[in-house]
Amino acid sequence: TLGKDREVKIIAKSTTFFDPETGKPISANDFIQRLVGKLPGFFKSEEELRKIWSDPMTRKGLLQRLAEQGYDKKALTGIQKVLNAEDKDVFDVLQFIAYNTDMKSRAERAKECMEYVADTYNARQASFIEFVLEQYKKNGVNELSDERVGKLITLKYGSPIDARRELGEMKQIRTIFCNFQHYLYQDRSSL
Repeated sequence: TLGKDREVKIIAKSTTFFDPETGKPISANDFIQRLVGKLPGFFKSEEELRKIWSDPMTRKGLLQRLAEQGYDKKALTGIQKVLNAEDKDVFDVLQFIAYNTDMKSRAERAKECMEYVADTYNARQASFIEFVLEQYKKNGVNELSDERVGKLITLKYGSPIDARRELGEMKQIRTIFCNFQHYLYQDRSSL
């Protein structure tokens, strides 16, 4: 249970969790319960979580703070596994745990985002964003970190010089890379 009459189905998988304070093994349910208690210290509302997660730099800061509290990448991946949410974004998992919202798959998010991209960006920019979203769908939110831009450019174009020919200077490429993410995490329930 997640409290307040909320229950979540935990899938029994071979994932071991450790109490962030004692280092002793604990159940997945206890581990998630402790995360529920800690989340208000990281963000005060669903909208604040969305705002933090939409920007690669503030998302990185949140992930670092979570890791410092014992909820590192390995722990978050474990939570995804026990919630049968391996195809979901960590954002959706956190939002589900904190606010009992439905989780979307990364593929669903990417598809919704591409509708916006097609209306907002030129064909070359949209092609780059579509490539980034394909990597995101396969590999997760880490593909959207600022540190990945150079590797993604190399994968898509072969070199930064070729990328600049297609998209413009690096500053412009980074702007494209960061700006589309705001739409990726936008709340569509009010649209």
